[in-house]
Amino acid sequence: MKKFIFLFLFFTYSVNAQSVIYVSKKDINTNQFVSDCDFIIYDNFGNVVDSWIQDDSVHTSFLDLGKYKLVERDFMSNYLSREYAFDVNDDIVELTLYNKKIETPRNLSIISNNIYCYIFILIGFLIIICSRKFCRY
Repeated sequence: MKKFIFLFLFFTYSVNAQSVIYVSKKDINTNQFVSDCDFIIYDNFGNVVDSWIQDDSVHTSFLDLGKYKLVERDFMSNYLSREYAFDVNDDIVELTLYNKKIETPRNLSIISNNIYCYIFILIGFLIIICSRKFCRY
């Protein structure tokens, strides 16, 4: 009977309890997935547990209970961009990261070049007016 109880407890007790984690990255304005983002999950000791490149879906990982760090790297330059610390317990962990696209002026160089042109034209007119007033021939 003791052996039966021991075997029952042995097979029903899970030493490495795991939990499910869902990670996704979306645009804050359109709620569409942002692809080509490089993610790495480190455990509490600094070991890589999971890594992936974000596509147009939610990434699913099965992690042991404990503390973790999600690192989002810039895919093109391999530099660290953001870190997120999170705990995994018996619950399901859902991490949705939102980014906002930075709008840059399209013709910034043309605008700045036009400003310089206007300044040079104004300086030219001032030189012409001053030369006519002070230089009589």
